[in-house]
Amino acid sequence: MIFLLLFLTLPDLQKFYEEGKYLKVIEKAQQLLKDTTLSKEDRVGLHLILGFCYSAMEDEGLAKLEFLEALTIKPTLKLDPMMVSPKIIKIFNKAKTMLQEIKKIDKRKEEKIEKTPPVKMGKILKKKMIDLVLPGTYYFRKGENFKAYLLLGGTGLSLMLGGVFSYWEKGAHQRYLEAREKQEIEEAYRTYSLYYKAKMISIGTGLGIYLLNLILLAKE
Repeated sequence: MIFLLLFLTLPDLQKFYEEGKYLKVIEKAQQLLKDTTLSKEDRVGLHLILGFCYSAMEDEGLAKLEFLEALTIKPTLKLDPMMVSPKIIKIFNKAKTMLQEIKKIDKRKEEKIEKTPPVKMGKILKKKMIDLVLPGTYYFRKGENFKAYLLLGGTGLSLMLGGVFSYWEKGAHQRYLEAREKQEIEEAYRTYSLYYKAKMISIGTGLGIYLLNLILLAKE
């Protein structure tokens, strides 16, 4: 239904799609997605259109990613088997399975956090403010230089790399949105995805070390 409504409001998309000009549809849809005022329904519809186009172009990987984007916005989304080909529904269902797996991983992470013993805030608050802000400084004063360098250097390096990867990610994402040819789109997305993952790993590592510092301080 969302897909049809968008075709009614954007006849150019319908015309290009029916003529098999999928790259034209992709170009137009990606331009529309840059509009920050779009409603959730319109965003879902545009990601569906992109998924349909990539499916028609035999690119299951990109099709799944677009369907995953649509499902992330609207998890209850369904396709009508009376109006959509079995091939597209099969790819859509794979994306739905991916979303379910992601949710399971997130749930396990939440459960792990809940099981983590509470940090004794009283002990932490008694430490100097610099010890809380800069991991490792407490251990410099204690003469435990190895632990100090490990905490301070690890946090600093991780967050610095996170910033660098974040900057590269923005450029890669812009190149992905501006890509036109299928091969160019695939290469741009792979680069964007790589920088995004590297950014999240770097920032996550830095935050992990920072939390480890708080836990260690609570035990002192």
